[in-house]
This record gives sequence, structure tokens and C-alpha cells, in this order.
Amino acid sequence: MNVWPVADPAACAICSHDASELHHLLHRSQGGSDHDHNLLQVCRPCHDAIHSERWVLSVTPERMLVTARATGEVIAETVYPPAGWDQPQYVEVIQEGPEHLISMAEQVKYLDNEGLVAVAEAVSVQHTKAAWIYLTEVAYWMHRRMPRGQITEKTKAMAQAVGMGYRRMMDLLRIRETYDVQALVESPLAEVEFFAIASRAKDPQAALEHIETRKLDNPEYSTRQAEREIATREAQEGGRGLERAITLLRTIKAMSREVSELVGVLEPSAEADQIAELAHDVAEIMWQVGGRASPEGTDHGV
Repeated sequence: MNVWPVADPAACAICSHDASELHHLLHRSQGGSDHDHNLLQVCRPCHDAIHSERWVLSVTPERMLVTARATGEVIAETVYPPAGWDQPQYVEVIQEGPEHLISMAEQVKYLDNEGLVAVAEAVSVQHTKAAWIYLTEVAYWMHRRMPRGQITEKTKAMAQAVGMGYRRMMDLLRIRETYDVQALVESPLAEVEFFAIASRAKDPQAALEHIETRKLDNPEYSTRQAEREIATREAQEGGRGLERAITLLRTIKAMSREVSELVGVLEPSAEADQIAELAHDVAEIMWQVGGRASPEGTDHGV
């Protein structure tokens, strides 16, 4: 029997596709034997990648790691569970309730592909911070088990396997690759969308700190505001402030027309007073900006 655990005796130990070959961990030329402890079941593409030396394979009783020889990038990783670890029992506990999601996230790495899909399907219907944090760990390890393909096609396959949208899966994966679980737990933010926005920023840590501060100052702070502010900060830092300003002003112009159509003729009311006050504030800011233009600049258009 092969001592290296695989999900299926006929599955490639690296990518889980159908295995058709046996790889010698220690080559015959180096004294390796044909005993099971020196053999790994693999598919032809993974076997070719190892023998062509594009991939470096490292196997210990604790884990299997495949890296790219040229860059050192991790291609695939499998962590073997400790003796006595019971996957069916673990999956059953996850399916029964959300009480221990964070404490059990550390064990996600021991699940095989079938187990990863099972827990993802169970947890994805929950709408709590603990649930999406747990799912970032699932997304991370699903990705580690898929050595071949571009990030887009791999993420689409992952999303399809668990019945999740591609964008959602990509956000979960990016968040986990950017922040560790403990940082997510300790953050005062609860909405996964805030972390998704921060993880896409050029400086994810600075973006997250900015969003956390703004949310603490204003509980009504929205993801839309966060996205705009991060984009504006990056435009300023990248020397594209004026380009960003033009984009925003065009948006304001279009939205102003829409507001005008929505309110029609304002009848006296508290809402009408609020609209008038907000419109006055916007007009005042725009007047100040307009006053900075050159006298002949009115045809340069916004």
C-alpha cells in the first residue's frame, strides 16, 4: 500500500486527476526501490513536469510540496493529517453548525478535495464573519491543490465546484493570500467586502487601516465610499490625481442630472431641506474647484 495519503488510490497525488504512472521519490539510479514507500501515484502531465525539472517535488511524512524550479513559487501543496484525524467526523461537525468555525479553520488543510467541497457548500450559506473567514481558508487550500492552469481558470473551477460566484471566490482567495486568519479575526470590520476592497489595493495593509479608521469614526461608512476613497488615494500617490478628478466630476455631472429628475419640484418637507442642503454643499465645493480654472478653460470640458 502507498504510505502517502491520496484522496483516491487511482488519483494523482499532486493534482487529483486520474493517475496512470508511478513516480520514484528516490530514483533507481540513486538506490531507490520499487517498494510502496518510495512510490507516488501521479498523472502523466505532473510526472513530466517533475522529470523535466520544471517542478521540484519534496515529500515528507507531514506534507508534499511542489515548487517551480525557476522561481521557487509554490505550485501545489498537500498537508497530511495526523494519525487519528477523522475527515468524515470533521465535515459532520462543520455541517451541523457554525459554533467552531474559527477554531477549526486550522484543520482545513487536512481535507481532501471532496472534503473541501463539502465544507464549502455547508458554510457558504451562512452569513457571518466567522463563515467567510473560514471560507478564505477553504479557497486557499483548494487553490493549493490545483497545480495546473492560470489563476482565472483555476478560480472558476473552484467556484463551480462549490456553487459559488467567480468574483466571490476570487475575493476570498485574494483576502487569504493577503491577510492571515488572525488578522481577519482581530479586525473590527465585519463585512467581507471591505477586506476585498483593501486586498485589491496597491498597499493592502494601508488600505485596510484606512477603512478601519473610517468605519470606526462613522458606522454608516459604506463599501462604495471605501472603494472610491482607496482609488482616490492611489491616484494621488501615483501622480494621477487630476485624471481621477476628471472621472469623478463626470460621474457627479451625470448623477446631478439623475437627482434633478428624481426630485422634480421640491415640496416643503424635511427631505426637501436635506436635499437642498446637500446640493448647496456640492455646489459650493464645485464652485471652488471651478474658480481654479484658467479664464479661457471653459471649453476644456468635464
